[in-house]
Amino acid sequence: MAKRRSAAIKRPGRMHFRALPLIAILLAAVPVADAQQVRRGASPLDLPRPGYERRTTRVGPAEIRIDVEVTALYDSNVYATSTAATGDAAVIARPRVEIDWRGTNAELHGEAYADTRRYIDQGRESATSFGAAVSGRIAPAREHLLSAEMRFDRDIESRADPEARASVLLPPRKINILAGELGYALNGSRLRLNLSGGVQKFDFLDPAEQDREFTSWRGSARATWRAAGPVAFFAEAYVNRRNFRTVVDLSGINRDATTYGFLAGVSREVSPRLRGRIG
Repeated sequence: MAKRRSAAIKRPGRMHFRALPLIAILLAAVPVADAQQVRRGASPLDLPRPGYERRTTRVGPAEIRIDVEVTALYDSNVYATSTAATGDAAVIARPRVEIDWRGTNAELHGEAYADTRRYIDQGRESATSFGAAVSGRIAPAREHLLSAEMRFDRDIESRADPEARASVLLPPRKINILAGELGYALNGSRLRLNLSGGVQKFDFLDPAEQDREFTSWRGSARATWRAAGPVAFFAEAYVNRRNFRTVVDLSGINRDATTYGFLAGVSREVSPRLRGRIG
């Protein structure tokens, strides 16, 4: 299933060519990273910018970070078509706010963002996506950790999405995505246990796309036992369930499905930077 926006479901990126940004104005850049932390082949936009480090504002025990990134680029194939490509320049603004609070045995994180894209000539492709999330972790005891996250995203469907139906004469589809996740971790000296579960709901704002709306649930359980030294044995079970709003899609196909599985194996830490696992 192609992703609209989520950590669990990936959607393919555009396959057409994008020229390098013509103008990149960073009012508040990302934090400085060590040169070794920048992966090889990374975009120049992701490189450290001395003097433009993100500034953190403290309000009591909380830290607030505000970023605003403004970029101009030229897209050589705005509608992601295989023939008669249409190019256009666009101006993109990405404001973002993050708040972090850390206590003795708990942490809270909140964020809100927007992504506004305005094309010069192809005005109907102009769109704004936005979202917000809140997550937290608490350690009720030394070896136990509970975590939770809730988020909402207003996404814009990519023209390159294999399931995209919108004509080039219509604006891209808008999608509301609501997601939540719960987790529990036990970190013992020899036994580690990880439990997680989540739900995700995709809601298309266009009534013509109702057959593509769905809700998915997922859950997993993983146990790791460290026998001796760097050797550990693990076992993991998982299940995913996907229910579409309509029984069948426009082609008469029922796409509801359940996926489940079980993994087991052994892992070994050869060195602090080299690990191997087979299962």
